[in-house]
Amino acid sequence: MRRVPIQALLCTILVTALLAGQGLAQSYDFDSTIAGLSASDEAGRQAAIERLCGIGVLALPSVLEALDDGNPTVRQGARAAAEVIVYGAAGTYNAPIAASSLMTAFATSGSRPWVRDHTMHLLSLVASNDQVPALAELLDDRQLGEAALYVLTRVGGPASASVVDGALGQALQTGDEARAVALVEGLGRMECRDPKLDQDSGRRRAAGPRGSSLAAESRRSRRSGRHSAYGLVPEPRRC
Repeated sequence: MRRVPIQALLCTILVTALLAGQGLAQSYDFDSTIAGLSASDEAGRQAAIERLCGIGVLALPSVLEALDDGNPTVRQGARAAAEVIVYGAAGTYNAPIAASSLMTAFATSGSRPWVRDHTMHLLSLVASNDQVPALAELLDDRQLGEAALYVLTRVGGPASASVVDGALGQALQTGDEARAVALVEGLGRMECRDPKLDQDSGRRRAAGPRGSSLAAESRRSRRSGRHSAYGLVPEPRRC
């Protein structure tokens, strides 16, 4: 009996699952289910949420789009469905699919803070190094930079630390102290999760006394609750 390489078997399973998922996505009427989130009775709304959650990550693009619906009842149902779907995907083979959908929604949410805040928190649950390049591009965005920094610190690891470290170097060169403080704080949060990220021997040490004073300012900001445009991230807005 000829043995099938495990890589080939896994590839076959993945392709089969993706094709099955595409067939489901094409055959399922997401629009009518999303419309069910605005049902006049609570039972109808709950049924729509449960149907979306049952479909899972394939429904996530439609659910995320509904976060910006003009009807607040639809937005509330979409938030509930998105949270269940993403929490269920975290740590599973569905995480990359969820992260891709969330990254798309997050990158286009700059003028809609209620969408940005929710996608930011959910993205932080499933994001990986695959999202680091896209997050790096958003780090300088005045509407999304703060949230992108938050997600990068949640992803952690050398790739995220390198991006934040590079942004810190630019902030030090341009004299943007508010941003530099927030970036130092972000690096500090990553160090707490992964002691192997010895950032103290990197950009902050190269910055000399100024780097040390920025770290001290970051600690004072946390104690006092102050934050800059690139500082602490607010909780998701309810609208």
